[in-house]
Amino acid sequence: YRLRADPRLAPDVLNCSRFTQWLFARKGIALPAMARKQQRLAVPVRPDDISPEDLIFLVGRNDHLRDDLAPGDAGHVGIVTSQTTYIHASFVHGTVVEERLDEIQPHHLLGFGRIRI
Repeated sequence: YRLRADPRLAPDVLNCSRFTQWLFARKGIALPAMARKQQRLAVPVRPDDISPEDLIFLVGRNDHLRDDLAPGDAGHVGIVTSQTTYIHASFVHGTVVEERLDEIQPHHLLGFGRIRI
């Protein structure tokens, strides 16, 4: 995991948005490099309508230190893998991890989105 990861180093060196960008690129889908830009591109999805490959948008660990985010902008992004789990490049763990959706603190969850092809 590296903040502001260089896309040329993927998949060996990633941050959260570079991870989602890299995975979608493998399917021929171009995503922007920042979580908030991916959030703006995605079509909102209700939590009870999520499916694998939807994006999950969260408050980032260091969002309080950033002056480039407006209220509601995602500072962190992951990919839904099932109705109960998601994967993301984790700053805390330093790698890609799969975690349970029900373990997300409600105030950290900003929503879900689907990338239209």
